[in-house]
Amino acid sequence: MIVQATLVMGIILGTICLLAAVFNFVRHQSFGLGGVVLVAFGAMLLGLSIWQSIELSIDADGSITAKYKQDIGSEAAERNSQLQKLRLQVKENQEDIERIRSATSIASVSASEKQARKEEMENFDANSKYSVLVFNKSSQEDVANRISNKLLGMGFKASATETDLIESKRQLQKNEAWVIYTSRGMEIRENIKELLSGVAPDINFIFEPNPVKLRRGDMQILLF
Repeated sequence: MIVQATLVMGIILGTICLLAAVFNFVRHQSFGLGGVVLVAFGAMLLGLSIWQSIELSIDADGSITAKYKQDIGSEAAERNSQLQKLRLQVKENQEDIERIRSATSIASVSASEKQARKEEMENFDANSKYSVLVFNKSSQEDVANRISNKLLGMGFKASATETDLIESKRQLQKNEAWVIYTSRGMEIRENIKELLSGVAPDINFIFEPNPVKLRRGDMQILLF
């Protein structure tokens, strides 16, 4: 709230300074040193405020991190998902190669194993349509990485990005997490609940009851 108030005051004061300089020029047809100072000071306040709003924006829907960090998290989630799928395919290829090398009757893949592989890949592809971004304080780095790796293993586009979370609309205690999601992310809410309870049982995950609009990702996990 302090950061938000500061940005708003910067924009207001900067605008007032610029308008005062313009009003003085229109009324007296004179600019002078005072006008120069007002324009410079107003431009500085307004410019810094706009820059800060871009880097540390606060959305009413609960999007809480700097835009730059959200972009990084989103791009990392996409790359992580592609890499995880390649790992899954390499794992299956390695298993087939080992069977061929063994040159025994058990070298062929059984029908049940083929079906299991097919289902695993189908679930992976279905989950890869969704992006789940984890934003964590530095003290929760290990937990955030565990969550992100588990999500990636199941096919979700995921990443863990460290941030201080000071821009969060909702501040929680240590070992609590706020989970927010879009209407699209609501489709995976129950699956994510089950996943999180297994990966991080010591964390109290608080799910927002209704979908919100997010700048990045179908779901965000804010880990305090």
